[in-house]
Amino acid sequence: MAVSACAQHDFKRISRTLEKKVSAIERIMADGDNERRANSEPEALPYLRRGQEGWKLYRDNECFAEVYEVGQA
Repeated sequence: MAVSACAQHDFKRISRTLEKKVSAIERIMADGDNERRANSEPEALPYLRRGQEGWKLYRDNECFAEVYEVGQA
């Protein structure tokens, strides 16, 4: 139980760090998208966001697969 709680704490901490970095990247990309929009060019940020959603789905499903492979969580 202690290992599980520790792993959950690490996961939350690392996830917050990643979210902060992704937010910083999104702000930079939003500035670039403003310029692209002004030039009638496609925006990049929606693709990054969809990629992040896909990554989270993959991450969570991979985790559940590993947990359930060894027994009920």
